[in-house]
Amino acid sequence: MTQPTCVCFSGVPGSSKTPIANYLGMIFGFPRFENDAIRSEVKEDLLKDINDFDAKKEFETRLEFRLKNIISLKKDFIMDASIDRKWENLKKYLQDNGYVYFLIDITLSKEKLINLYKIKGYSESLSFLDTSIQEHEIFLSKFKPDIGVQITDATFSDRLQISRKFLQDFLLIQK
Repeated sequence: MTQPTCVCFSGVPGSSKTPIANYLGMIFGFPRFENDAIRSEVKEDLLKDINDFDAKKEFETRLEFRLKNIISLKKDFIMDASIDRKWENLKKYLQDNGYVYFLIDITLSKEKLINLYKIKGYSESLSFLDTSIQEHEIFLSKFKPDIGVQITDATFSDRLQISRKFLQDFLLIQK
């Protein structure tokens, strides 16, 4: 029996994880585990901002429950969220549960990210950009060997095809 695969992403918020996750999910038939969907659900159910203590706690509870559930199914899936701050624990959890992982890193320049934020209407996120970039640099300094493929400014326009090719090659080796 082959090990199930979890496709993960590292990169700052707004760096194009979701478009890649959507594309790969469609191509490979992997369901997506979406932090943003759970975040929206909690906001709607509680009618509270996600930064409210109760909403944040409920989000974390649902996130953990659903992640445990999908992992218990032993199915391939895509983690449509940045794992930068949680990678060490998530990696161990996946491995302890018999999963292999394929990590797609998106490392873009600040200028590229600012342009993406502007086009997406993320102007409120610009204030967090420097902190997010620093957190991502810390992640890279610790976990660069775990990365299966890296998307940069130079390869950004081909990110879907590049991610598909590298994941396909990885799956051929694993399966």
